[in-house]
Amino acid sequence: MKHALGAAVAALASLGASMALAAVTSTVVDVPAGSSSVRILDVRPDAPVASIISFAGGSGFMGIRDDGTLSTAEGRCSPVGRNRQAFAEHGYAVALVNDAAAGNVPNLLAVIAYLKAKAEVPIWLIGGSSATPIVADLAVNLPATLPLGAMFWSPDVLSAALAARVQRASFVLWHSSDPTQSGAQLYNQLTAAPVKGRHVLTGGTNAICGAAGFHVFNGLDAEVVAAVAGFVDANNGALGTTQTQTAVEYYYADWNYYFVTSFPDEIAVLDGGAFGGVWKRTGQTFDVWSLPATDHLPACRFFSTAFAPKSSHFYTPFAAECAGLKVNPAWQYENIAFYLQLPDAAGTCPAGTAVLYRLYNNGMGGAPNHRFTTSAATFSQMQSLGWTFEGDGRTGAFACVPAPAAGAKGLWQATTAGGRTVTIAVLDDATYYAAYFSPGGTTLDGGLYGVSASADGRFASLRGRNVPFRNGFAGGSPTISGTYAARTSLDLVIGSGATAETVAAKYDSSYDAPSNLAALAGTYKGFSGHAQDWFTATSTIDANGNLTSRGGCDHRARLTSRGTAGVFDLSLVNGCSLPGAPAQGGILLFDAAKGTIAAMSPLNDDDIVFIGGTRQ
Repeated sequence: MKHALGAAVAALASLGASMALAAVTSTVVDVPAGSSSVRILDVRPDAPVASIISFAGGSGFMGIRDDGTLSTAEGRCSPVGRNRQAFAEHGYAVALVNDAAAGNVPNLLAVIAYLKAKAEVPIWLIGGSSATPIVADLAVNLPATLPLGAMFWSPDVLSAALAARVQRASFVLWHSSDPTQSGAQLYNQLTAAPVKGRHVLTGGTNAICGAAGFHVFNGLDAEVVAAVAGFVDANNGALGTTQTQTAVEYYYADWNYYFVTSFPDEIAVLDGGAFGGVWKRTGQTFDVWSLPATDHLPACRFFSTAFAPKSSHFYTPFAAECAGLKVNPAWQYENIAFYLQLPDAAGTCPAGTAVLYRLYNNGMGGAPNHRFTTSAATFSQMQSLGWTFEGDGRTGAFACVPAPAAGAKGLWQATTAGGRTVTIAVLDDATYYAAYFSPGGTTLDGGLYGVSASADGRFASLRGRNVPFRNGFAGGSPTISGTYAARTSLDLVIGSGATAETVAAKYDSSYDAPSNLAALAGTYKGFSGHAQDWFTATSTIDANGNLTSRGGCDHRARLTSRGTAGVFDLSLVNGCSLPGAPAQGGILLFDAAKGTIAAMSPLNDDDIVFIGGTRQ
């Protein structure tokens, strides 16, 4: 729930920080987080360069009212709380967390997801006094891939063991006349911080906030803002530096050609239908390094010039191969595409990396083409089609790339205590779909859809919907929380209270198998429609992925590969559930063993279009 504050709100009581001046706006937001929510006051300039998440000291309670004022001394005395307008005018979005007790990883992932949806900028956690261990714990346990720094003001004593695990850019601020702080001690304990800074304030007055003015830097507002901003400005760029980027694979069916690129502009152009839309995503991606390092070699990119119109691209990190092709008139050198690591002497990739395979089409079709993949299943499949691998003879490895953060990504299968079958797909972009079927059967009853956060073995839904198609599940609650072991198990509680359902899902290895649209071809009998409005239907899918569903509610959709056998992208072209609406996306889950399909396409904010059936 949001409460937008107008620019006409004059000033906060007591310490008088302005609510909205110039381009700065303030909004009270109750961010959904699992079965509850986290209240924040979001103070935001038009184009922030960083986001600051601030926790109060003392009781930890800011007392954020619906009108955006702060009802507690901890909120009004907080150095960040009372200076939020100044920080925003400097270019930082400021999120004041109402209750520091909400400062755990799942809740903060939800808050961070909200902030990043507003602006994709680095995050800085700041807390002082009693919030010191909260900030330290979050700095240690939030995903290491998050661009995030930590700042501590007037810190309490922190255990040396916890402080030594903080591997974030860290800043400590304290007052020389405050006998209750442990700033110098904490600064010395931050032994693993890649960069750290400290600033000691003097002056001001102690006669405010319960004679704790030095503790909260009373009378030193400009100095506090300057000290914090100085450290953030100096280190913000390093936090936001992208060390890896994603390479996306495309396929041109008429030529049987593959192409991969990690350049965002090329990806945008191809996804936008350039070249007549002939290049389609295969669903396969892999990460590459975007910057050089001691063990990262530049991958030269070449374009074939002697085989027009069937020209293609080629990549190599080998200096000799790069130099040879640069003088070969059949190939045109373009640039350094990305950076790769080479396998060791045994042909294996080091920990933290994944094998990248390179395959050659042997000139089939009259011109050379190469395919690059991290999928062992695809590697084997292409060899069976006559392609030759170019890599280590023992392992097949051509190069090494960053290992993907697995999280809870994948396809999962479960049977509940009540006999329901549940299929869950957690996709690369953290969206999830869950189809639930009738007890003991294969009839689609409904589904869940939303955005998830998964890190360090914990899974939570940030926002979602639970839409009954024929019969409800978990009391209609979209709340999901639980734990996971990557590619092994996903143990969830869906809903709450007496209607909650426990789901113990196992990883479905078909997610790793190569995609085959033709395997979907057939006729399926079941149902189609949307929330509580369903009809018997017969659906047909042809070998090209065209889906037609006919019954009381007709639909037509186009299916495309995501690179896996169990999950396909769906574009719902038209149907009675969306008359006159443009095509909309979704997925189709396919269980080859049971012969079932479950197509789901989110509709509006609270509905899902379903197409389900069993192969005849």
